[in-house]
Amino acid sequence: MNNIYCASAIDKCQQTLDVVADNVTFMSNKFCKWVENSLKLAGNIKLKFKKNFKWLQEKIRICPVCGGINVDENGSRERLIIFSTWKEYFKIQTYVCKDKHENGESQFFETNIRDIVPKNSIYSHEFIETVKDHNTHVHAPLRVTADFLNRNDEVSVSHQTIENMIFKIENPNPIPSKSSGKYTFDSLWCKAHGGWNSFYLCMNDAANGNVVFDEIYSKETAANLDEYFETIAPYLPEEKYITVDLNPKYKEPLEKYGF
Repeated sequence: MNNIYCASAIDKCQQTLDVVADNVTFMSNKFCKWVENSLKLAGNIKLKFKKNFKWLQEKIRICPVCGGINVDENGSRERLIIFSTWKEYFKIQTYVCKDKHENGESQFFETNIRDIVPKNSIYSHEFIETVKDHNTHVHAPLRVTADFLNRNDEVSVSHQTIENMIFKIENPNPIPSKSSGKYTFDSLWCKAHGGWNSFYLCMNDAANGNVVFDEIYSKETAANLDEYFETIAPYLPEEKYITVDLNPKYKEPLEKYGF
């Protein structure tokens, strides 16, 4: 009887070891290094292996709109992220907040991975920093920088992409250090990136007419509006007033950021 019990226990241990071995084999050395160094900085992101995919999920599920925790998993979407020496495909976990919001509908959102990669980009912050460092210290021609990054078969980047990155690094969107506290805001459908497919968001100082902050987005979504006002709010006085049109989607982010 004891021999049967021991054999059963050994089989279970072997099964556990096999699973661990499969996961370790599945993770490349480069990806392990990224897990070790990068995910430590991304406070609310965790990595999970499921059905031979790498999933990025939130450690604590919190609705970004209402702050509620009545949140369930709700599918995923695949996203490519390119690092300086390799690339990875991830499943980004999406969620649904079951609490009803002002519009009477559930709120859908996905794992926030902006600590790893900028929004609407496939190039990680680590990749962009590598481009920046190579350009700052070496001052190499763009094609040389591209060849340096493309030395690994998994990475492919054009010199035009590198030029765009450097331009954005060296010419950030300026935010005035002082403003009156009274603003006007509008969103305009505009022509950008070769077509009429973008929205120009602009906040002006009502006292002098100067542009306080402007940005172009592909869509005028609640998430993009929240990101826009989240970016500018820390630079504005505590007491602030704003004039907008009657679009109901403006109400929530404006109240959220103290207008």
